[in-house]
Amino acid sequence: MASGYAKYDVFLSSRGADTLHNFTGQLYTALCQQEIRTFIYSEFDRKDEVTPVTLQKIEQSKIALIIFSENYMNSTCCLDELVKILECKTTMGLVVLPVFYSVNPSDMYGIARRFDDVSVENSLKQDRDRLQKWRYALMEAANLSGWDSTTRSQSDLVDGIVKDILRKLSHMSSSNTERLFGIESHIEKLRGMLSTGSTGVSVLGIWGMGGIGKTTIAEAIFNHISSEFDCCCFLANVREESENRGLVRLRNELFSRLLHKQNVYIGTPIIGNNFVSNRLRRKKVLIVLDDVNNSKQLSYLVGEHNWFGPGSRIIITTRDKHLLQDGVDKTYEVKGLAYKYALQLFSWKAFEQDHPVEDNMKISNTILKYAKGVPLALKVLGSSLHNRSKKDWERTLSKLERTPNMEIQNVLRISYDELEDEEKDIFLDIACFFKRETRDDLTKILDGCGFSSDIGISVLIDKSLVSISNDRISMHDLVQEMGREIVRQESPEEPGNRSRLLQHKDIYHVLTNETGTDAVEGLSLDMSKLREVRLNPDAFAKMHRLRFLRFYSSLYRGGSQSEDLTFPDLYGSHYYRDYKEGSNLQISEGLKSLSNQLRFLQWHMYPLRSLPSNFHPENLVELNMPHSKVEHLWDGVQNLVKLKRINLSYSHHLVEAPDLSQALDLERMDFSGCTSLGEVPSSIRYLDKLDILELGGCKNLRRLPSNICLKSLRILTLSNCSSLSIFPEISWNLKELNLDGTAIEEVPSSIECFSRLVKLNMKNCERLKNLPDCICKLKSLQELFLGGTSIKELPTSIESMSGLTLLYLQKCKNLVRLPNGVCNLKSLINLSLFGCSKLEKLPADLGKLHRLFEFKAGETAINQLPSSITFLNNLTELSFCGCKGEYSVNFPLPPLSGLSSLRNLYLRDRDLLEFPADITFLTLLETLGLSGNNFKSIPASIKNLVELRRLDLSYCKRLQSIPELPPHLIHFGAHGCTSLVTVSRTLAVLPKWLDSLNRHMFLFTNCSSLDQNALRNILADAKQKIQLMATTCQKLYWLHLVSLEVIFQNGLAIKVLELQLPLGCLNSGIILSSWVLPSVLLLHSRNLMMAHFSVSDVSPITKIFIAIWMVGIVDRRVNSVSVLMDQIISSCCMTTVYILWQLKVMKEKMIHHLGSML
Repeated sequence: MASGYAKYDVFLSSRGADTLHNFTGQLYTALCQQEIRTFIYSEFDRKDEVTPVTLQKIEQSKIALIIFSENYMNSTCCLDELVKILECKTTMGLVVLPVFYSVNPSDMYGIARRFDDVSVENSLKQDRDRLQKWRYALMEAANLSGWDSTTRSQSDLVDGIVKDILRKLSHMSSSNTERLFGIESHIEKLRGMLSTGSTGVSVLGIWGMGGIGKTTIAEAIFNHISSEFDCCCFLANVREESENRGLVRLRNELFSRLLHKQNVYIGTPIIGNNFVSNRLRRKKVLIVLDDVNNSKQLSYLVGEHNWFGPGSRIIITTRDKHLLQDGVDKTYEVKGLAYKYALQLFSWKAFEQDHPVEDNMKISNTILKYAKGVPLALKVLGSSLHNRSKKDWERTLSKLERTPNMEIQNVLRISYDELEDEEKDIFLDIACFFKRETRDDLTKILDGCGFSSDIGISVLIDKSLVSISNDRISMHDLVQEMGREIVRQESPEEPGNRSRLLQHKDIYHVLTNETGTDAVEGLSLDMSKLREVRLNPDAFAKMHRLRFLRFYSSLYRGGSQSEDLTFPDLYGSHYYRDYKEGSNLQISEGLKSLSNQLRFLQWHMYPLRSLPSNFHPENLVELNMPHSKVEHLWDGVQNLVKLKRINLSYSHHLVEAPDLSQALDLERMDFSGCTSLGEVPSSIRYLDKLDILELGGCKNLRRLPSNICLKSLRILTLSNCSSLSIFPEISWNLKELNLDGTAIEEVPSSIECFSRLVKLNMKNCERLKNLPDCICKLKSLQELFLGGTSIKELPTSIESMSGLTLLYLQKCKNLVRLPNGVCNLKSLINLSLFGCSKLEKLPADLGKLHRLFEFKAGETAINQLPSSITFLNNLTELSFCGCKGEYSVNFPLPPLSGLSSLRNLYLRDRDLLEFPADITFLTLLETLGLSGNNFKSIPASIKNLVELRRLDLSYCKRLQSIPELPPHLIHFGAHGCTSLVTVSRTLAVLPKWLDSLNRHMFLFTNCSSLDQNALRNILADAKQKIQLMATTCQKLYWLHLVSLEVIFQNGLAIKVLELQLPLGCLNSGIILSSWVLPSVLLLHSRNLMMAHFSVSDVSPITKIFIAIWMVGIVDRRVNSVSVLMDQIISSCCMTTVYILWQLKVMKEKMIHHLGSML
C-alpha cells in the first residue's frame, strides 16, 4: 500500500476448496516461515459476500497474492475480492502478484466473456454493474505478469514466489511512512562491507550513541538483503530481553525462528544438540542482534563462526565499541545525520513537508544545532512543535539555549515537560511497566486508573514518544531510559520516595527496610533476580497510593508448573530450584494490608492462604495469581465493578472460588488446574460480559451451575475435569467447548441450541455411548472430536453438518458403522478412524469427499477400501494399516492413481500379495510405508518417484529383489526381509534438499539371504553417497555431516574401506569431528566389525582416521570399543587438537552407553 499503516505484508486471495490444503497451504506456510505477515481466509471463514472486514484487510496489505485456480472464477466472493484488489492497485499502489495455478491466462478472457452471456444465472443478471466489474477485473488480471504453475515443480514455484515477495518487500522498505532520510547511503556502504556473495561467515558490528539510528539502519539492511538467505531473524532489544527472559530462552527463540521449529531447547552455553547444530550449519542465515551490551550475549547467541552455514551474515548493533573487538570482522560507526537529511526529517515531523517555509528556516536551523543530527531527537523535537504557536517554538528554543551542551536525554526531556500531568503519568507508566503491552490491555488498566487513556496514548504517539507495532506499545530504549531516569530523580538516594519501583535492588531495599511511602504508585519485581526476600506484615502499609503491584518470574511461561518452567541460563541456574520449590518471596507472619488503589495485581506463587482481610478490590482491573497457595481469596461479596480478568490457575489449594456477582465487567476467568476446587459459584450467572472461562484440570469439579446463560461466553474449557458428569448448558453462544477427559455420559437434546459452536471436543469421554440426532443441527460446527468415546454409531443425519471440516473418531473401539451421510460432508478435510477395531466397512461413496486432505483408517476391522477412493484428488495422507498378526487373503486394493496430491501413504500389514503398481504414478509421494506385506517384487518404475524420501519394506518376508530406488531416498528399511536375495545399484545424486545430508539410514538387518552381489551393491552405494557428501561438504565450507549407515546382522565380515575425501577439503575449513559419527545401533551379535575412512589433506601433515559405524555387528565388549577408539585417536597428529578432543568425548560416551547395556 502506498500510505497508511500496513498491517499485513501479503493478502493471499484463493479459492480454498481448490488449493488451500495443497499448494496454497504450502505457500502460506513458507511465507510465515520467512516471517512475512500474511492474511488468508480459510474456505470456511468466507461468507457468501465480501465483508467490510475483508476490504479493510486488502487495504492494510502491501502485496496482494492471487491464486487463480480452476474454480476461482466461480466464486462471487473471490471475484469481489479481485475487484477490490485491482482498485487498490490503482488508488493505493497495492502490488498485485498473480499465480496461474493450472489455469492459462488466455482462458480468463473466455471466462470474462461469460458474464455477458445469457447463461449467467438470473440472480446475477440483476446486478449488471457487478458483472461488468468482474469482467473488466478478469481481463486486467489476465494481462498481469505473474507465475505459471506449469513451468516448474510445486516446491520450486513456492520458493520462487517467496523470494520474489521478499525482494518486493525489501524495495518497499525504503519508501515507508517513516521517511528514512539518508538511509540509501548507509545501505550502500553496509552492502559492500557485508559482501553477501562470498562464502565465508562474517560478523559486522554497527555502533553509535543511543538514538543515532542503529536499529533503523539494521532494519533497513535486513529488509534489503534478507531474500538472499535461507532463513533470517531480527532479534530486537537483546539487552532488555536478556535481562527479562534470560539468555537461554532468547537463544532458543532465535534457533526456533531460524529452523522454523517450535520449542527448540538447549540449556548449555555450548550447542550440544546434534540435530540443532547440524541443521544450523547447513543454513545460510542472516541474524541481527539489536542493542547488545555485553559479551556474554554475543557468545551465547551467536558463539563461533562455525555455528552457521556458509555465506551467513551476523549484524550486531551496540552503543559500546569495545564489545566489537573480539569475534567481529568489520565495524561501522553511525554518526549524526548530515544537515540535508536532518533538516528533512525535522521538517517532516514539524511541518509534514520536506523543507520548512522561509519564515521558519532560521529557527529550524537553530533547533537542528541542538539536536546534533540525532534522528530520535529530531523526531521528538519536531513532533513536539508540530502545530504549535510561534511562542511555543521560542519557549522551546529558550530552554535549549540555556544549556548549550545538554545531553540528548535532556533534549528529549523538553518534549516530556510539555505534556499534561495525566499524559506524563501515562508516559511514565509505560516507560516503567507496560512497554510491549497490547494497546487494548493497557487501555483497560489505565482507564481503571481514571485516565483518558485513548487520548493520552494518541498524544504520546503524535509526539513520537511511543509508537504502535503489531498492536503493541513500543518505545525507543533511549526514551524509556529518559522516563526511568525522571522517576529515579524524584528521590535519588531513597527509592521508597519514588513513584515507581522496578530495579530489584531498590525493591529489595524498600521491602526489607519498610521504607515505602505514600509516593509509591507502582512496583514490579522479577523474583528470579533475587534468591529470597522475607517480607514483614507491614511491608506495604505505607504505600496507600499503590496502583500496580507485580511479583513475577521471567522463568514462568504460563500453564502447569511441571511443563512450563524453563531452566535459566548459566548465569542464573539457582533460580530454577527456588521457583520450582516455592516462591522466594516469603511472608512468614502474613500480610496486614494492601493498597485499595490497586488496579493491577500480579503475584506468581502468592504464598498465603488469602489476601489481607482489609483489602477492598473495588479498583482492581486485573488479578493474576497463578500457582498460588490461596485457599480462598476473600470473605463475602466484594465490590468488583472494574475487574476484567482473574487468573488463579494451578492454585492447587483453592477450595472455594470467590463470589464474582459484582464483577459485571469480567471478561476472562481462569481457574485451570485448581485441583481442589469442587464447584463454581452460582454468582457467575451475572457475568454477561464473560468471554473465556478456563476450568481445565479441575479434577474435583462435578458440575457447573444450572439454569444460567452467559450471553457473551465464547470459549469454555473443562478438559480433564474427570469428575464432571453432567454436560454444561451455560451459554448458547459458545464457539468452542472442550470436554475431553471428562466423565460425561450423555449429550442433552439442548445441544441443538449451541448454534454458533465451531469446535466440540469430547475426546476420551469414555462413558459417552450415544449422540443425539439433534447434534446434527449444529450448522456452524467445524471440528468434532469423539476419539476414545464408547459410541457405537454416528447419527444418520450427520450430513446436515455441512460446515464440518474435521471428524476425529480415533480409538472409538465400539464404533461398528459409519452412516452413508458422512460422504455428503462436502467440507470435510480430516477424517480419522484409526484404532476403531470393530469398524468393518466404509461407505461406498467415500470418494465424494473431494476436499478430504487426511484419512486415517489403520488398525480397524475394515478389509476393503471403496473403489470411489480414487476420486479423492486433494488427499495428501492415507493411512490404512492392518493389525499385526491378522490375515487377509489377497487383500484387494482399489486403483490409487487418482490420488494425485498424495504425499504420505501407509499400507502396513495388509498382506498385499502384489506391489500396488499404480503407486508409481503418485509423483508427489514422499513417504511410503509397506512393511509386513507379502509381495515378492517391486516394479522398476519405483525409481520414478523422485520426491520419495522414506520407504519402509520391513518384514516383507517374501520379498526377493529390490530394483533401483528413487534417487533422493533418505530412509530405507528392509529389516526382516528374510527372502531378500538381490539388491540393485541406485544412482547417487546431489541431495535435492540440504536437510537430506543430515542422516541417511539404509537398514538391511536380518536379511539372511542376501547374496554377495547384493552386499557389494549396498556397500558401493554407501561409498558413493559418502563421497558425494564429502564433495558437497567441500562446497559448503562449514557443513558437518552425519554419515550414512548400512547395517547388517548376518555375521558377514566387511573389510575396511578407503575413502579419499577431495584434496584441500580440510584446508577449506572442514572439520570432520566426532559429530560425523552416526549413532550406534546395538544388536545381539558376536563380532565387532567397523569400517573407517582415511581422510587426506593436500599437505601430508594430517591423516585423520574417523570411525564410521557402517556395520551393525556391534560387540558388547566395552574393551574392544575402547581399544579401537584409542587407535583412532592415536592416528591423529597433534595439530588436530579439536578433533582429538571430540573423539575422546565420543569415546567416553560410547563406552558409557555400551556399558549401560550390559
